[in-house]
Amino acid sequence: MRAARGFLIFSYGLFTIAAQSLLFREFITTFEGNDISIGIFFGSWFLWVGLGALLVYKAHTFANKLLKYIEFLFLGYLPAFILQAVLIIQARELAGIESYALLSIRAVLLLAIVINAPVSIITGMLFPVACRWVQHEQKLPVSRVYILEAAGSFFGGLGVTVLLGFGVGSVTIFFILAFIVSLSVFCAQLAKARRWFWAFVPVCVLVCLIAGADKPIMQRMRIIKWGKLFGGDVPDGAFRTAQSEYLYGRYRGQWLAVREGSTCEVLPDEASAGRIAAIGLCQNPDAERILVIGSGLGLCYEFLRLPQTKIITWTHCDNEYVQMVDKFIPSELKINDERLETSAGDVRSLLAKKKRYYDIVILNLPDATSSVLNRYYTLEFYRQVKGALRSEGVLQVRVAGGENIMGTELINLGASTKLTLEEAFSRVVLTPG
Repeated sequence: MRAARGFLIFSYGLFTIAAQSLLFREFITTFEGNDISIGIFFGSWFLWVGLGALLVYKAHTFANKLLKYIEFLFLGYLPAFILQAVLIIQARELAGIESYALLSIRAVLLLAIVINAPVSIITGMLFPVACRWVQHEQKLPVSRVYILEAAGSFFGGLGVTVLLGFGVGSVTIFFILAFIVSLSVFCAQLAKARRWFWAFVPVCVLVCLIAGADKPIMQRMRIIKWGKLFGGDVPDGAFRTAQSEYLYGRYRGQWLAVREGSTCEVLPDEASAGRIAAIGLCQNPDAERILVIGSGLGLCYEFLRLPQTKIITWTHCDNEYVQMVDKFIPSELKINDERLETSAGDVRSLLAKKKRYYDIVILNLPDATSSVLNRYYTLEFYRQVKGALRSEGVLQVRVAGGENIMGTELINLGASTKLTLEEAFSRVVLTPG
């Protein structure tokens, strides 16, 4: 009996931290993954946890009901997770905001408060009720709940990280978590009253997992995400790295890769990539060695059309992406030129080795709206790039701007980038496009 209850508390900690990790990955996809939205996610999460605990503390009759039927509260995690995942994926549609539109802080805050409620409020209600449950039935110290919940959280966080690192899908991990939670509820009920019908839930979850029910669900989620950008079409497939999931497919004669709700690779891309390449060559027409950082296969293709190009190196902030993407590009669009080098290591290590080597370095990354991307827009990084450039070398940096109106955020972002560049380079040229 004591072991069964301990396993139930352990599974509670395991599920909460693992579920938070999975939901957080979907959240940053929908809300663009900047640092402010990350803070809002965790703030709203703990807000509902606190409100759930306060509800149990204030409503004694309600708390007694939950204590009597605590097993149903544990199982309530499963539909709550599904509901919250659907709300996160469809958050923009629910708010009437297009997939390409920038979300204001106010919109992110309001949406996060609403969509983070289901799992968080159950977590907040469950912990104090579980403390009473263990103390009332077994006369155990409340500290035992803290210890078991913390141990479950440790293994939950470790387990979900390992599984995601090996490319296991979010839906598959959810089925595993659902099986563990439902099995722990069954064990607790079996030890308490020998009620075998509670085995129905874990058996159903296990059958779904073995039968591969996660695969069509994952495919449906991918179709929904792809359709937000390219309505009416479906992706050809997806691949995962430790950082993110990438969808890929064809749209209007081009091969596309999508990450976190935005396009990160386009082949062929003569219009955009050709313009970027031309801007760099205008400043250094005799460039022979080029380094492309970020979304750059289209750029590499354009530079390789020039006979003067001797070496072009491509690297990315997601090292695994560089290693994996070539497997999914159609054969007619693959770059087989031996002049193309790919670097799967950290770009700073590459720059440290290539002193006075490159003629053009192109920083083709999204705006510096997160800590991950901000490291490529610092003074230290620009100085490191300068050390890797030859005497007439050029660094190209993309900065977002509006066609007619520049908001305060875009102005500050552009001004910050320009001032930082001027600290490292004596000549700076601004080119619209």
